[in-house]
Amino acid sequence: MATARLALLLLCCMPLACRASKDESPASNRAPEASASVRDSPPATAEPSHPLTVGSPAPAVEAIDQRGKHISLRGLRGRPVVVYFYPKDESKGCTIEAQMMRDHLKQITEFGATVIGVSTDDLASHKEFAEKQQLSFSLLPDPDHRIAEAFGVPVYSGRAARMTFVIGADGRVREVFPKVNPITSATQVLDALGRLPPR
Repeated sequence: MATARLALLLLCCMPLACRASKDESPASNRAPEASASVRDSPPATAEPSHPLTVGSPAPAVEAIDQRGKHISLRGLRGRPVVVYFYPKDESKGCTIEAQMMRDHLKQITEFGATVIGVSTDDLASHKEFAEKQQLSFSLLPDPDHRIAEAFGVPVYSGRAARMTFVIGADGRVREVFPKVNPITSATQVLDALGRLPPR
């Protein structure tokens, strides 16, 4: 009688054990996939670990601008260079900033300076933006954030932060504007160029 009762009890428990085993299996398979997904997904916000500061040598970046011209910071050594990062072509603030640079370009070039705009947009977007806004200075594409990283510019959700760097003729950073107002960006640049030592 006791043996029969024990056998009946074992038979009743076996389906539960099997169900538990089946239920645990997908969970154990899902856990690594979930952790891999979190690990492999790029962060929405990326902060630079070593942003450029005044006195830092400018990185030797190079790229093709919207006109197909090869631009090299090393090749521009011997004259001041203004590199301004902006989030997106055609957006309101970025359009205003580009217009200000365009409208003050003659004054900027009187200091012997070259203006370069950089965003994560591609060449086609830059070309359309430059033509629409009649921009005669270079716009460099940075879809892989290579240029932004070289300057230590934060990239938020795939878009570079609005920052401006004024580089002296000696190839060193002379001014850094980490928080730029699009309306006053060009006048800030002119003030900075006026403070540069004579070439």
